[in-house]
Amino acid sequence: MTSLASSHLMLLPTLNCPARCGYCFGPHQGSPVMSPATLEATARWARTLGDDGELQITFHGGEPLLPGARFYRQALPLLRDGIAPRRVKFAVQSNLWFLTDALCEAFGEYQVDLGTSLDGPEAINDAQRGAGYFARTMERIRRARQHSLNVGVICTFTHQSVERADEIFDFFLQQGLGFSIHAAVPSLSQPDSPWTLPPDSFGDLLLYLLDRYLNHLDRIRISTLDAMCRSVTAGQGGICTFTDCIGRHLAVDPEGWITPCQRWAGMPQFRLGNVHDCPSPNDLAHSPVWRLWQERQERVVETCAGCPHWAYCRGGCPYDALSVNGGRWDPARRDPYCAAYRRFFDVVTDRALAEVFSEENLRAVAERGVDHRYGLLQKGRLLTLLRGGPHPSQVLPQARRTVAAVALAMSASAEEAVARLDCLGLVTRPEVALASVRALERSLRTPPDHLVNAYLHVTYACNLTCAHCYAEAGPRRREAMSVSDVLRLAEEAAHLGFQKVVITGGEPLMHPQRDALLEGMAALRPLPRPARLALRTNLAYPLTPELVVALVHAADQVIVSLDGDEASHDARRGAGTYVRMLANLRCLREAAPALSLMLAAVLNAAQAQGREGEAVHALGKELGAPVRIRPPLPLGRAAAHPPALEPHTSLEEDGAETLAQRTEIHLTCGLRMNVYIAPDGSCFPCYALHSLAFCLGNAVKQGLKQVIEGERFNGLRTITVDSTPYCRACPWRYLCGGYCRAWRQGESIGSPPGDCSALQKQAQAKLCAALEALGVPPERWEAACNDCQPFDYHTIRVSD
Repeated sequence: MTSLASSHLMLLPTLNCPARCGYCFGPHQGSPVMSPATLEATARWARTLGDDGELQITFHGGEPLLPGARFYRQALPLLRDGIAPRRVKFAVQSNLWFLTDALCEAFGEYQVDLGTSLDGPEAINDAQRGAGYFARTMERIRRARQHSLNVGVICTFTHQSVERADEIFDFFLQQGLGFSIHAAVPSLSQPDSPWTLPPDSFGDLLLYLLDRYLNHLDRIRISTLDAMCRSVTAGQGGICTFTDCIGRHLAVDPEGWITPCQRWAGMPQFRLGNVHDCPSPNDLAHSPVWRLWQERQERVVETCAGCPHWAYCRGGCPYDALSVNGGRWDPARRDPYCAAYRRFFDVVTDRALAEVFSEENLRAVAERGVDHRYGLLQKGRLLTLLRGGPHPSQVLPQARRTVAAVALAMSASAEEAVARLDCLGLVTRPEVALASVRALERSLRTPPDHLVNAYLHVTYACNLTCAHCYAEAGPRRREAMSVSDVLRLAEEAAHLGFQKVVITGGEPLMHPQRDALLEGMAALRPLPRPARLALRTNLAYPLTPELVVALVHAADQVIVSLDGDEASHDARRGAGTYVRMLANLRCLREAAPALSLMLAAVLNAAQAQGREGEAVHALGKELGAPVRIRPPLPLGRAAAHPPALEPHTSLEEDGAETLAQRTEIHLTCGLRMNVYIAPDGSCFPCYALHSLAFCLGNAVKQGLKQVIEGERFNGLRTITVDSTPYCRACPWRYLCGGYCRAWRQGESIGSPPGDCSALQKQAQAKLCAALEALGVPPERWEAACNDCQPFDYHTIRVSD
């Protein structure tokens, strides 16, 4: 039996399209719209594609928005829930002409990525795609942005437009639109197309755009070049052109016909089967078309023998090879752009070696050692693309914002803050810098009003008696919320706009109606998006096969608590708990490879950076699960032996670039963004403030909506680092967000902590990472900000 490893499924709701792009490979008219029956058959068939990793579903065409919002309101939940528990990520590739507010709302709810096609400025674009195309698409891009939807762009370069590549690049740079690069190839219906981009011109284009790109990495992203550069060090292709694509990428046309990708739609000779027949992976693999692809992969190995780039090129795209061969299938024919790709990969390899041995990079390696994340690829523009990790277009703007926040915190006015930034060499246009700092200042005067997490403590019963438990849960506790109340409050939280609803305890699996709870959660999973349903568990509970299945279907994410290695975990949670948890965790991962898992650890700073943290990190890597590490708090059982105040730490935050990118500006510790709901329905701001004095109301009796809209909850918005006497003079306050109220020395919500030097140190590390990313030397910072609270720039480590 063949097992498919499909990671990308393209659905073509219709092949019709109102645009008339000169070089389009597809039919424009005469196509039906995908029926509900075909959608349902697609969901059933997609379950046969395996459950390994995330499945990307892209709605393509034709023009995929022609069926309208009603189609997507049916398709998105049907596919997401029908393919569960495998995670699904949606995208749409469209000219956007039919993008309505209703579609934007649906796409926002289901976190759909939007892509469009645009070939540069209006004159260039419309010469290739038809008069009026540019105006209609740009208008819809603006509409998408109004709904906080980002849009990526495919830019097709033709024989005519390649000579104006500089204008095209400048257009996307000015518009703040990232793009991918496509070359116009002959369509099968027009083999002598005047639009076709010759291979030598394509090679020149790739190298020209690489040079422009490397000089503007902080302002734009070209995904094609990112993937091609990264593939050199990864040793495998990063986009479909450079992979053995059959089976990895599949398409379904409006009538349910399955083809190797969307380019083959409408060509009966390249059909693999039909979703209405629900063909198995074995059926697809034995189809004549599949065998054609396998033969090509075998023959191209011979054709490309000796090429140093074979591992990450794989002979290129089969469709491109067919298109330049007059529609005749030749299994030995390489992609016609082979010479262009080889030139590009040769240049990248040579430049990468030069950057590795540059003085700047060697100095960084000598100072840091061979970093376990980046190895020898530490300093150099091209090296930032080759090594992966955060992109400069994400890192540098956030780094500038971080430095500006500190400058603003220590200044009496926005003008003074800009003067400091100018001394740091970060100002090129003073009027623009002042406008940006004033905008940041206004945002810091506006407390956050979004909702993040609703924590539903469904019971305080627990199979363990952990030494650090803030709820003091244990086997003797009996409090439990009824299943009907749990489900009602979870749904209400989603409708109110909470990003995540966390089912926690105690141990949720100790709930007296556990099976009914899990069954109800499974039915609740199609919550209004972007809300996600999470289940927190110690996973040291006996798991039956039936319980494993119920867990897999009950939540979008399962968060498992562990505390380092076996010794540290058992010391806190009881002998044998680590072994049970680990066996159950591996069982859960084996049963559902695509299940979203997270490991949540409570470790002090020494543990997080020692063997305990390494053990958590290693397990997360083994299971493909992100890790979140938080410090112990002086709450519940831990209050008897309160730990020292330490900054939050996380093994996800490793490296200057990562830290610079992830550093956020905080006005508050999180007050008014989360809610803690006890088993009896009592609501509190957080677990640090869950005493009677801070009760916000009762969600079971009043309804959660009344609590969240109430005066006590909304009054928390006024408690910020600028209103708290202890914080408002601190230059680090916007990088810190204030101390966790668990550390307050007094009963008042504004009582200061005994000592927050550790939090200051963490904020300083964030500033150091930002300055390093921006290339600001220590002495320049000291000269510009010598009135700032002093710290030793040279001894603070990003990992502190």
